[in-house]
Amino acid sequence: MMGAICSALSRHSAVGLAAAGVWSAGASASITQFTDEASWRAAAGATTTIGVPDIPPAFPQGAFAGSGLQSVVLGGLSLGLGYEDVAYALGVPLGTTVFASTADSIYTFSTPINAFAQQWLYYQPQTLILLNQGAIVGSFQWFPDPPDPWPATKFYGFMSTVAFDQVYSFNWSLPHYGTQIMFTQIVPAPAGGLCVIWLLAGARRPRRRA
Repeated sequence: MMGAICSALSRHSAVGLAAAGVWSAGASASITQFTDEASWRAAAGATTTIGVPDIPPAFPQGAFAGSGLQSVVLGGLSLGLGYEDVAYALGVPLGTTVFASTADSIYTFSTPINAFAQQWLYYQPQTLILLNQGAIVGSFQWFPDPPDPWPATKFYGFMSTVAFDQVYSFNWSLPHYGTQIMFTQIVPAPAGGLCVIWLLAGARRPRRRA
């Protein structure tokens, strides 16, 4: 039994995944964790928040692309009958649509960022692996601090000294739920901006006299 657990841990750890060729090893980041949202926001600067009440019941990949969150491997769940304890723990009424995932979640961003956070309900410690262009730049664990009463939603945030464009989060077996995802604000490049500037420059160029 212990051998199977160690084998699984090796497969899922940053070192194990890099050694297996799933991802390559990159720069090593220093991670600062936060359990207080105000402190995280003060350190992170401009950020974007996605969450209740703007979570669709079922969303395709790219549903949040306008914010810079290109894709996310989790779904929207309407908390109906049978989810009373989850709704209570998250502090939302029954019928609210929240983020929901199985043991694993993956967040992919359009450009590298340095800060990420969640208002989330975890039943187990989470291992997080940070990647940039497929290379591991850092990994660490979030250990939920059981509140009283348990369970209850909590804020988890971090900042990385090395930018990342993907967050892979997993635990051993239990689903988890959340109301908000927060991350470094991504400003989209203006579409066709360079083309417009080029055309204006051409229009203003003085013509040679014949």
